[in-house]
Amino acid sequence: MKTRTLIRTISLLVIACSLWIIFTVKNYHTMSVAELEKYANKNDPKAQLTLGYRYYMGQEVSQDYQKAMELYLKSAALGNARAMYNIGILYIEGSGVKKDIDKVIEWNERSLKAEPTNVAAMNNLAWAYAHNQNYTKAMELYTKAAEKGHLGAQTGVAWLYRRSEEHT
Repeated sequence: MKTRTLIRTISLLVIACSLWIIFTVKNYHTMSVAELEKYANKNDPKAQLTLGYRYYMGQEVSQDYQKAMELYLKSAALGNARAMYNIGILYIEGSGVKKDIDKVIEWNERSLKAEPTNVAAMNNLAWAYAHNQNYTKAMELYTKAAEKGHLGAQTGVAWLYRRSEEHT
């Protein structure tokens, strides 16, 4: 009898928690631009990131790299590692800003400090170091990201090995 009551209680708790998650956790990717703007204006870093991405891609809004950067900067100021990474992407591409390898390094280092397991930031940081001819640091970061399964980093490791063979 006690076991049956315990199982029912646990089941009810699981159902209650599931319903709470369904009805209270925000799904930013399905929100309209108006909803995202509402939350972004309340300093919600995930809403700022998602809205920034919409402007970057031109999804449901006109593509606007400056607006994307503005939103990413606000989100990054609130500690959002993905926003920091996305700022680095804008500097890699020169999307709305002048291409700037030093800024790529700065923003990907910030992203990694905020989220040390971000393999995409590791990969982009390695690329930037390789571009600046700091091949030792590039190899260190490419290897770390490659070991975590990042395919671009695995290619980077191979490229650095090939490059070193050609220059010996």
